Amino acid sequence: MAHRLIGCIVMSALLVGGISCTRLGESGSAEQKLVMEELTETGSIPLKWGKLVSVSSVPGVANWVQLWFQDEEGIIRMVPYSIGDNSLSGQARVIRRN
Repeated sequence: MAHRLIGCIVMSALLVGGISCTRLGESGSAEQKLVMEELTETGSIPLKWGKLVSVSSVPGVANWVQLWFQDEEGIIRMVPYSIGDNSLSGQARVIRRN
């Protein structure tokens, strides 16, 4: 008798759980285009970009590193830097946080 009662409770829980589930809406592509920001002067970093938070490199791309900055609003900017030429790229990628 106890096995039947346990079986009924388990089946009831599964049915109620299945009924209470709702399908989530399908989202579009998670990819989004990053905004590019022109760097007017390739010899310095604008103060408004905030602090340098990281430096990274890409395997196979010699003499270039990526400088990552974050400002007070949490906006992240990445600008490539050429070690060989000692200059910044003319464009930076802007990553906004929601």
